[in-house]
Amino acid sequence: MTIRRRPALVLLGAGCLAGVLLLGVAVGDGGTAFDRALMPTRLCAGETAGTVCENLATEGGWPFPVYATALAPLLVAGLLLLGRLRRPGGHLDASGWLWSLAAVAALPAQHLLSTVFDRVGPWHQGHVDLDDGAYPSGAAALVAVAWGIGGVVVWRLRPRWWPGVVVLAAVVLAAHAVTRAAALKHWPTDIGGSYLLVAGLLLLAAAFAPTDPPRSAGGVAVPLRAGERRRR
Repeated sequence: MTIRRRPALVLLGAGCLAGVLLLGVAVGDGGTAFDRALMPTRLCAGETAGTVCENLATEGGWPFPVYATALAPLLVAGLLLLGRLRRPGGHLDASGWLWSLAAVAALPAQHLLSTVFDRVGPWHQGHVDLDDGAYPSGAAALVAVAWGIGGVVVWRLRPRWWPGVVVLAAVVLAAHAVTRAAALKHWPTDIGGSYLLVAGLLLLAAAFAPTDPPRSAGGVAVPLRAGERRRR
C-alpha cells in the first residue's frame, strides 16, 4: 500500500475549507440579503405545499425524513459490502475506500463552527425555528457525510454505478437544501457551508488516499514482477 499525494485535490480541499470560514465571517450572525433572495418561500406558499416542505425538512416525526435521507446510502453500501463478504474469497480492499470515513470529522467540526459563529436561524411562525448556532447546518452536514461515505463505497464495489450515484447524490443534496430553506429551517448559506465542509474533508482525504496493492485472482496481494503491468 502506497500513499500518493494529489496536489490538485489538496488545493481544492483546502479551498473548500477556507470557503467555510470565509462564508461564516461574511454572513454574520443573521440572515443576509443574499440569503433572503435565495429563500424559495414560494414553494411553501400553499397549505399542501407547505405541509410537504415541512415534512421533508424535519428531523422529527415518522418517517424522520432527514435521518432516512442520511441512512439510505449507508444501507445500500452496507448491503453491497455484505454481499462482497459472502462471496468465496471475498475481501473488502479497505485501503482503497476507508479514507471516506474522514468525512465523519465534519460532524464535530460542524458543531465547533456553529458554536464559534453563533448564527441565528430564520424565523418560522413567529418563533425562532433554530437557536443560535445555525451555521453551518448540522442536518445538512449529516446528509452530506452519509452520501459521501456511501457514494465512495458504492463506487469502489460497483464502478459502473458511479455516474448514477453522482446524479442521485446531487439531486438528494439539492432537494434537502431547497426543502430546508423553503421550510425556514436554515438559511441557504448555512447549508452551503455544510456542503463545503464535507467536500473539503473528502477532497483532502482523497488527496492522500492509499492506493490498492496489486491482487491475485484470489484477492491476495502479490508483488509485481519486473516489467509486469498492474492487473486491474
